[in-house]
Amino acid sequence: MRHMCQRPGGSRSGYYEWLQRPPRPPPAAEQQGQDNVQRYCAQGRGPYGTRRITHLLAQEGRRGSRRRIGRMLAHAGLRCTPRRRFKAPSAAGQAKTVAPNQRNRECTVQAPHTIYVGAITGLPTAAGWWSRTVVLELGSRAVVGWSMAAPMRAEVVHQALARAIGQRQPAAGLLMPTDWGSPSGADS
Repeated sequence: MRHMCQRPGGSRSGYYEWLQRPPRPPPAAEQQGQDNVQRYCAQGRGPYGTRRITHLLAQEGRRGSRRRIGRMLAHAGLRCTPRRRFKAPSAAGQAKTVAPNQRNRECTVQAPHTIYVGAITGLPTAAGWWSRTVVLELGSRAVVGWSMAAPMRAEVVHQALARAIGQRQPAAGLLMPTDWGSPSGADS
């Protein structure tokens, strides 16, 4: 302790006296910033995060770093409440029948255009959720069909498969294994 006090030029007794002092009241600007942060937190659905509060302060012509705003939030005992993540709805009466596994995760193909695979992906856009369906030919790993639409419906899959069959004209006996999907409702 003595060594630490000698470096900055202080004394041991001065250090212990400093520990006993009450905290200084914050400057007026600091108090005004604290009031602004609490006002923004009160006007939302819950406490905003540091990015949004920084943006709102900048719109008023005030400056403040995200770290400083984070300290103000912590000092006030506030935490950001994130938005709930989107969960795609599932159909109420989805069939739970399962076809037998014919490929057993075997990805080698003897002849071209005998096996197609597909995937559906939900894409968040400014216009809402879109679904993208892609059909791949397993032998060459080439995209042979695709489709996009705003609602995630079975027609999107039908359009992609129809495009693939119309362009490539596969022989009879085409196999297209699919997965069950993900818990969020959008396959990837």
